[in-house]
Amino acid sequence: MGRSYMDGGSIKNFDVVDNKDKYRVVGDNKIMIQFNPTSSVRPAPGGGPEIPMHRFDFLDFDKVPTRLNQTYILTDVVGQVCSEGEAMDKNINNRVVRCLMLELQDLSGAKTRLTLWGKSVEDYITQKRHLRVL
Repeated sequence: MGRSYMDGGSIKNFDVVDNKDKYRVVGDNKIMIQFNPTSSVRPAPGGGPEIPMHRFDFLDFDKVPTRLNQTYILTDVVGQVCSEGEAMDKNINNRVVRCLMLELQDLSGAKTRLTLWGKSVEDYITQKRHLRVL
């Protein structure tokens, strides 16, 4: 934590963690960066150095559906939560699972909806609560 990268500190407050077997964040790399509630990403003055695009798999919101049911790699998007629903329990395959609908907005103003499931719901709520305390 507390790391800063790029001239002008355009990426701040992120963690470096082990990569995963499914939903790989950065392909075949053994480690990945993980953003947290205090992370910030800002354009570097004058454009700054280029981040190698092969390290990330950023997609525009309208391209995300092309990755449906592909579990070998995680699709990355950048956006800000602009609205959220209420956390609720759903019965999925005779099992109760918590879910939460969110809407993200990217830098161009495009919006997309996503659903958090299971532990991700509680993690999001906990992180949001922690952020408000700061």
